[in-house]
Amino acid sequence: MLGVCIFRRLSVLICLSFSDLAPCRV
Repeated sequence: MLGVCIFRRLSVLICLSFSDLAPCRV
């Protein structure tokens, strides 16, 4: 679903933005 795709993209962007605050789990 498109909503899920966008959500996952946002999750990755947030993870990259705060990678120094918390480890990213994809």
